[in-house]
Amino acid sequence: MTAIAKRLLGALRGFLAWWLGELAALVPERLRRRLAPAMDMLVLLLGDSEAVLRREAGGAAQLLGRVDMRAAADPQRRLAAILRERGLARAFVRGDIGVCLRLPAARAVQSTLELPLAAEENLEEVIAFELDRHTPFNAQQACFAYRLLERDTAAQRLRLDLTVVPRATVDAALALAGRFRLEPDRLDIADAGGAAASGNLLPAGMPLSGRHGVDLVTCGLAALVAVLAIVAVWLPLHAERRAAARLEQEFAAATDAAKTAAKLRGEIDDIRKDARFLINRKQQTPSISKLLLESTRLLPDDTWISEWQLSGGEIQLTGFTRSASALVELLEQSRVFRGTTFRSPVMPDAKTGRERFSLAAQIVGREKP
Repeated sequence: MTAIAKRLLGALRGFLAWWLGELAALVPERLRRRLAPAMDMLVLLLGDSEAVLRREAGGAAQLLGRVDMRAAADPQRRLAAILRERGLARAFVRGDIGVCLRLPAARAVQSTLELPLAAEENLEEVIAFELDRHTPFNAQQACFAYRLLERDTAAQRLRLDLTVVPRATVDAALALAGRFRLEPDRLDIADAGGAAASGNLLPAGMPLSGRHGVDLVTCGLAALVAVLAIVAVWLPLHAERRAAARLEQEFAAATDAAKTAAKLRGEIDDIRKDARFLINRKQQTPSISKLLLESTRLLPDDTWISEWQLSGGEIQLTGFTRSASALVELLEQSRVFRGTTFRSPVMPDAKTGRERFSLAAQIVGREKP
């Protein structure tokens, strides 16, 4: 095959791969997962100094070889040698084997996320919007994948397993794959045994490998054309529903924030009013010591007090004196007491020669200078 023919074939493959990717982006992800054929995957498990090459197919894994990243001057040549030894070189060149980059679990942040059931229709957009609330990263700083753990229709909640990897880590992994001359179709996180523990972390819109043959692309296009014929009518309505759902979520968040702010302002005002009322009340009401002092100052020396009682805004005095009626005049001259009255009739006491009295006086407030 001449060099010109090879270039034309390469350009055609690239165009068909791009076209397939653009058409696939129009199909809902749930439907894409059902239509995607199961295929062998060449898995490159990246470590700090060593890359482990595995082949995974139908749930089974086969160790192909290891590449020492520090000793290998040309990782691509070492990869080609391993594939030749395992008899996979031709299948790899034809594109019959996909490529997956797998990162250690320590390079990812994994957590459980709960969302309303209504978010399922626009799950990826909702997660991207909520990412910075549940992880240290926003949607521009990281790549993420999710798996549905539970759909609770009674509580109207979704529980998801969320995996987040910093975009810098993803870019470094893709750059390392470039040293192997690999264009990965998938990037995920490994579990303790090296198997996939997350969904595909490749950023949306990233071009897939252009190594797949024309036959695979043609078959994929035929399937997608049949699906798109059905989806064409539904797609505009779906896009409008997604936009409406996003707007409803933003409006609900803004409404909740405004209600919370108004509630907090009301609570702050109530607290201020209560504090101001207590301060004013304390400032306006004389202390007990001042009331005792004022009572002692007003009463004459020939008066004995057997009971002094403070009840609400009133003091009650019980005792003996030479002239009980004179006590009323003395208390009324005070700036603190008003409305002095007898609580019981004045009774003469034969033993002391004085009058037994029981008075009550209202406390009028702060003592005036």
